[in-house]
Amino acid sequence: MEIVKAAVGKERERVKAKNVAEPDTELGREIKRNTDAPTHLVDRIVHKVAREKLGRFQGRGKPH
Repeated sequence: MEIVKAAVGKERERVKAKNVAEPDTELGREIKRNTDAPTHLVDRIVHKVAREKLGRFQGRGKPH
C-alpha cells in the first residue's frame, strides 16, 4: 500500500496543472466556461464567426 501512495505522490508532483491563457473576448470566456473547450479552439471559432459577420456588414452611406 505504501508503494502505491509513494507512486501516486510522485506522479502528482510530475504532472502539474498548466496555466492556460484566457480567451480574447468575453463571449469566448463564456463559451469556455460552459464547454471547457481549449482556449485556442474557442478563440479560433469566435474570430472566424466575427470575420464572417463583419465581412457581410455594409454601412449606411458615406462615412464622415
